[in-house]
Amino acid sequence: ASTMRSVALVFFMGVALAVQGADLESRVLTHYVPQDLLETAVRTEGWTEVPLQVHTQGIPLGLWPAPEACQVSPPRKTNRSPAAGVARARVLIRPARPDDLLDATRLERRVWGKLSATLNELQRRLFALPEAFLLAELQRAGRPSRIVALTNGILWTRDFPRSYMEYERMLPSASHNPRGDVLYLVSLGVDPELRGRGIGLRLLLETLEVGRRRHLKLARLIANQRARPLCQRAGFDAVRPLPRLFRQHRDLMPQPILMEHWLF
Repeated sequence: ASTMRSVALVFFMGVALAVQGADLESRVLTHYVPQDLLETAVRTEGWTEVPLQVHTQGIPLGLWPAPEACQVSPPRKTNRSPAAGVARARVLIRPARPDDLLDATRLERRVWGKLSATLNELQRRLFALPEAFLLAELQRAGRPSRIVALTNGILWTRDFPRSYMEYERMLPSASHNPRGDVLYLVSLGVDPELRGRGIGLRLLLETLEVGRRRHLKLARLIANQRARPLCQRAGFDAVRPLPRLFRQHRDLMPQPILMEHWLF
């Protein structure tokens, strides 16, 4: 009897350790993709980094700008001197690197909540199509840089997906098809404190250029009611509503709609 109890105890300890390990696995990067391979896959040559000026007025230098005080636009002429409290920064659009993924995951959670991608899923997307994984980095003098927006995409064929189930029950990275000619933008997110400053539009336009450089035919995304005007400004057209999609997440995806943009 004591032997049976010992065996049972060892079994339950093994199950507990496996569950704990699975939970840890969901929060850290897996090692199925060598990091040096990821670093060589992220190509930066030929990129045009896009600077965006973020000006704040009436705020002490070095403090986080209040949303209503920020503007993303060409610099405006002002009679105030720098000592009057005009803080300058810039938002730089650039390709993601493997060491950006933890910060990108935090931003995903802040923007998309329960619909956000895990750290492992973002790693797989970066490996699948590294040139389409773009970040917007806020840079301020004397302050650490901060990721304030991101977008990432994968390749689909034109006949995919065939049903709503393939949208929701399959991880986007698992549906990546290297032979596809459709750039599917999986995620687009901007820090709530910096929305409405043109950062999301610049990310979309830069991602479309990725598709053109790869000679893809079509870009596709699923927009919600709030993001639809932004996508239209980037050249996307509404194709059809998807009323059965994301029914349990209507607070995050109100009125989901499929939108497309022909690249050529």
